[in-house]
This record gives sequence, C-alpha cells and structure tokens, in this order.
Amino acid sequence: NTALTLDWTLGTNEGTQAAIDYTVQVAKQGTNFATPANLTVSRGVYTRAFKASEFNSLLVTTLGLPIGTAQALEIRVQSQEASKAKAPQYSNVVTLTATPYQAITNVYIVGDATPNGWDINNPNQMTQSTTNSSVYTYTGVLKVGEFKMVAEKGNWNAAFYRPTVDHPPLTATAVQYTAGNPDNKWQITTTGAYTVTLDTRNLTISIVPFAAPTQLWLVGDATVRGWDIQNATPMTVSPTNPTIFTYTGPFTPGEFKIATIKDFNAPFYRPTVNYPALSATAVQLSAGNPDNKWQITAATAGTHTITLDVLNLTISIQ
Repeated sequence: NTALTLDWTLGTNEGTQAAIDYTVQVAKQGTNFATPANLTVSRGVYTRAFKASEFNSLLVTTLGLPIGTAQALEIRVQSQEASKAKAPQYSNVVTLTATPYQAITNVYIVGDATPNGWDINNPNQMTQSTTNSSVYTYTGVLKVGEFKMVAEKGNWNAAFYRPTVDHPPLTATAVQYTAGNPDNKWQITTTGAYTVTLDTRNLTISIVPFAAPTQLWLVGDATVRGWDIQNATPMTVSPTNPTIFTYTGPFTPGEFKIATIKDFNAPFYRPTVNYPALSATAVQLSAGNPDNKWQITAATAGTHTITLDVLNLTISIQ
C-alpha cells in the first residue's frame, strides 16, 4: 500500500544547459538535514511514492529511529544541475509524523491449545498470504487451552499478538501487539479444527471452525477435461475423512491445479511454488497471483493418484 506520495515542479539548471538531478531527503525534525536519508529520483520524474514497508525501512534502517515511537520528520527535494557548477537548490520543507514499526516476516502460534504447546523454540508457524503480506493463517486442530502469537522464536520477552482482553469470545476481532502484562490470550473451549487468520497491519483476527469443502475439481491441460472449468474433473471425498480428497486417472504433459468452485476468480488449491517436484507436499489455498500450478512432463505422464489433505494443506502425487 502507498503510504506517502511527494510531487514537485521542474527545477532550474541556472543557465548551465545541464540536466537536473533530484534527490528526496528525509530527516528527523530539528537536525537541519545534517544526516538525511537520500533517495535519488530518475531524471525527468517529478514524483516519488513510498510504500508503507519501504518508508518504514528507511526510518528504521537508514535513519535508525526507534520502533514504536512517534517521530516528527522533515522532507524536502534537492535539485542539482548535473555539472554541479552551481550549488543545489531545495524545495520547501514538508513536516509529518510517523511511527516506525517492527517489520514482520514470520508469525507463530504458541500455547497449550496448539500442536507444539508452549515450546517457544518450536512454535507452529502460520502461513503468510501470497496476496497480502500482512495476513497470516493457521489451519489445524486446536485443543482445549490457550494461545497467542509471536513474530520471534525463542523469546518470551518479545511482543506478542494477543487479545485486548483475556479469553474474549472467539467472535471478537480486536488484537494488540504488546510485551509484558497483562498477558491476555485466546481460549479454546472445544477441541476441533479451526482457521485462525491474523492481520498484523490492521490488528484484527478471525477464529472460525474449519469447514472442509464438499467438492473439488482438477482443472488444467494435464487433465482429461483440460481447462474447461465448467466440465472440470471431480475429485472424490474420503468416506471416513471429509478433509481428504482423491483422484486416480490419466495425466498428459501440461499443468493443473485444484478448483474449489467452477470459477477462475475463486481460490484454488495449488503448490507454494510454480512447477514443484511431484514429490513436494506443500499446498496453499489462494486466489489471484502468483498462479502456481503442478506440471506433468512427458517423463511423468501416465496414471497418477492425487491425494489432497485440505486441513493440513498437503498433497501426495503417486
């Protein structure tokens, strides 16, 4: 998401006939731009947009500002004619306030409700969305007990994602990212399969019982019915486990993925990377891009048995 856009007008080369170079300078307010972050802009461009993650990295990494503390900033544009025969010129100064945040790359769910319990060194990892890097999901069995979430293994002193009150209803959506006390947690009172979806940017959570699909279809030019999604090849749900789907049949050289409904805009079960080895087991449920698929080659064409576990997001291709 774009957090900040700067626009400026054409500068002057002061009669040197040289091109003009522009640099966006960002500094902590009151430093008189003594040690600013400098970002060069291509010649002939009079705008600079910053994604939230990029601007945050500039604040934390380049300026060394502390995380979680609001900072008053000053921003200006420097124009410099390319021969550098003349002194640089500067735009008016824009002021704003920004709060650097801890960039999150992994999130883990920990607690006696989870499969790995309170082992902070080996908590269960959540899956990052391929379309929204701020969203993480865990789907699996949760036991009677408690849980919270953390972005760092092995550190009980780290900040945790937890509810704003202890043991809220599972329908409550509010989340806080805090260290120390009060050590609020979510509580599971009925063992079962759940999908937990955490939005680390908007600080919201969804905790819902996992509902397995009732029908899935294979689609792709590797399958007997090709890319005709309205006539896609159905899989068979296990009579003893509603989260297991299988299909046995011929595959020709080409691609395939697994449809949840007969609509190319809907989510698909597909591999986590494009064209993985057929021995790879990882699966994701996602819509949009990247549109990863499994690939059947001339060497692997023939009859295969596909077994998809929609609860644990694994696949077997034999």
